[in-house]
Amino acid sequence: MRFKQKNAVVTGSASGFGEAIATSLAAEGANVVVADIDEAVGKRVVGAITGAGGRAVFTRTDVYSATDG
Repeated sequence: MRFKQKNAVVTGSASGFGEAIATSLAAEGANVVVADIDEAVGKRVVGAITGAGGRAVFTRTDVYSATDG
């Protein structure tokens, strides 16, 4: 568990590379913030992480918006 008791924020983590990174970090013990514009899919990723015994929360974030996040 290389990342035990560490926190990670992964933007764009509702799919693709971001999802793989978030899932991998959680598997290594990190507490993960799944940050994405797509709330439904982001919450699915959180469910997969927590279902596997990891710790994760979702926050809706639009990295293109200077006022969001």
